[in-house]
Amino acid sequence: MGARANYAIVEGSRTELYYDHWGAAEISRDLLLDGPTVTLARIRSLEPQDANDPSDWLDDVEGEGGLTLDLDQRRIIWFDSDGIKPRLACCLFEKLWPGWMPVWSPYGMSGIARAAGVKLQFTEDTYGDTPDEDDDLELGDQEYETAVSVRFKDGAVWSVAADALPEDIALLSPKKVAKRVTKAMLRGNRPIWEDPAWQALGVEDPEQTWAWGDQGMFIDLPAKEVSWWSTVSDLFPIIAFATNWPRFTIRCLGDNYEWHEEAARTSGLQPPLRTILRQEQDTIENKGERPSSADPGALMLNRMTQLGDDWEVNPWATQHAPSTGPGARDAILAELSRLLESPTPSVRPARFIDLNGAINQP
Repeated sequence: MGARANYAIVEGSRTELYYDHWGAAEISRDLLLDGPTVTLARIRSLEPQDANDPSDWLDDVEGEGGLTLDLDQRRIIWFDSDGIKPRLACCLFEKLWPGWMPVWSPYGMSGIARAAGVKLQFTEDTYGDTPDEDDDLELGDQEYETAVSVRFKDGAVWSVAADALPEDIALLSPKKVAKRVTKAMLRGNRPIWEDPAWQALGVEDPEQTWAWGDQGMFIDLPAKEVSWWSTVSDLFPIIAFATNWPRFTIRCLGDNYEWHEEAARTSGLQPPLRTILRQEQDTIENKGERPSSADPGALMLNRMTQLGDDWEVNPWATQHAPSTGPGARDAILAELSRLLESPTPSVRPARFIDLNGAINQP
């Protein structure tokens, strides 16, 4: 159990590395609440690791969140498992961490380590298996986990919702993906995100944003190119397509779903921005009111003991440096209110780091 994260601090020729067993979920919110000075102090309260030892770094499976603070270039490179949407987090960092450049890592720990000058080995995973293994996978569902658009040889483009992750779709050959999308097209299946009732649901109830998919891909069959976007960090789609579709170029768009919408002539791939802003407003208000547990491991042990169970806590489970409290909550809420009060609020796609360590601005 846990929400494991690595924190790296780069200064001069030295890289400090730390491990937090419970800190991965809301790194972006914690950074914004605490600010630079408090953040550095609480990270450095953890037990140092050896940044030069690859085994001290979490891999792309174990690492659920991560952060590199480059003090020389004043860069924040981060990802988390349940934090602020990447583009909104970048917008807030630029206001509340003045002089710092926020950079999201869509590739999870691999991007965090790259920002610290370390190249991690990819973890062996089933997503490198033989294509066509998932032969029962259908596209054109009403459950929206991944948005899939295909450009065919005649230039026609068709979009479908898939109740599957991109790495699962990569197990099909390009020909079988085209066949399944064609079947959906012949059935007249339009993607659920284009349904006005679906879009209205997100406007009326901010809690319904979970129903939207987090990822999408535009497959250009004539150009042999897959363009992938995501609002969550996930290394596996890139590995899966690079392994199973070797003749295709695979490129990452960060969270730039608008590129997909324009290329596919569709809309509604993500909830309305006002809905996301209102949901984040509620989260920040609650976050500031609820103090973090200083030691979730000890709390869990106490509960297990009360149930009469004989448990021991792994010493690593006590490694945690929680956010200190409300901090800059009012400043965050003020910025969210400013965006909500705008007649046409907009937030540009997140700046992101790629697997080569290059920083991309969509």
